[in-house]
Amino acid sequence: MKKTLNTSFSSVFAGACLATLGLACSSSSSSPPASSGGAPGQSATGGMAQTSGTGGAATSSTGGAAVSTSGGAPGSGGQASLGTGGDQSAGTGGAVANGGSSGAGGRAGAAGGNPGSAGTTGGGGQTTGGGGQGTSNLPIMAGGDSKCATPMVAIGSLCDGFEGPAIGAAGSPFMADAVGAGSTAVVDTTKAYRGTKSAHLKMSTSRAFITETGTFNQMGTAATNNDMWGRIFIWFEAAASPGGHTVFIRLEDPLLSGMSKELHLAGENEGTFGAEIRTTSDLWKMGTVKYPLATPRWECWEWHTSSTNALEFYIDGKIMPAMTVTAANNWPFPTFKKMSLGFLSFRAGNNATETWIDEVAVGTNRIGCDN
Repeated sequence: MKKTLNTSFSSVFAGACLATLGLACSSSSSSPPASSGGAPGQSATGGMAQTSGTGGAATSSTGGAAVSTSGGAPGSGGQASLGTGGDQSAGTGGAVANGGSSGAGGRAGAAGGNPGSAGTTGGGGQTTGGGGQGTSNLPIMAGGDSKCATPMVAIGSLCDGFEGPAIGAAGSPFMADAVGAGSTAVVDTTKAYRGTKSAHLKMSTSRAFITETGTFNQMGTAATNNDMWGRIFIWFEAAASPGGHTVFIRLEDPLLSGMSKELHLAGENEGTFGAEIRTTSDLWKMGTVKYPLATPRWECWEWHTSSTNALEFYIDGKIMPAMTVTAANNWPFPTFKKMSLGFLSFRAGNNATETWIDEVAVGTNRIGCDN
């Protein structure tokens, strides 16, 4: 794909949307010590009662039992704690007191854990995965507003959550390629990953695709068109017998004839997920991932292609190593000038198949499942 990315597009995809969650705590008791921490800090700003405001017997620590003094009222001891260590295992929380006979914080593990509940001020223990839930390779929960309610398309970039114009209507980047009696490709409200709508495709006997060409320089070369990251959310309802050779995502040069005009970067053969390109014989990159899913659900699919004829494919943030194509594999990619999303079957009998696609995005950098 072209290396330049317009400002409006890049702002849509800037940064990740996962936020760490801090939990306010309300107990006046300290949380229990962790194996690598010790007792939370519990001290007085005046230390022992004294006649000077410069502190009493004081020690400090960044772990274990932390005690610190900062003076206090002359002649009288205080009851405020200011410990910086305390109950901390490996996370970013810990027992952190913030004054006024309180110790806030709690246990936090490296990949999650139970937030602390001690103290009246300060935040609870939290994790990089968000509020005691740990990290995950799954996309964030479905729901909320579309990240791209208004379609945007330019050479090198695309974003469409299908909240705007119908497929094929003015302003939509997509056209319908639904072939076979009963095959349809429409926008409706039956399912949506975000927002209220998605592309709903039904296939009868041949294919049901939505296609897009505006992302590609139609006069371009592999150097300008083939460096790309893409992302979709997909929900696929399996047919009774989904075997044979099927295609979900296709990149192609429609002006070419014969073999090697299409890269089937996501498909399946006899129920196993894989990538394929057609030369004098079919070249496959297949692993052990079975598709379609036994229980349909939303999945995040990502792909990365390059002008060196390389491909990486990801499901829910995890790379599928068996589907990786490198330059050494000598797959003859075409120059990409058209993208098709949906379902194509080379076997008769795969009728009554349905799929929903939402939040389609393409760019020169990885977009991820949370943008």
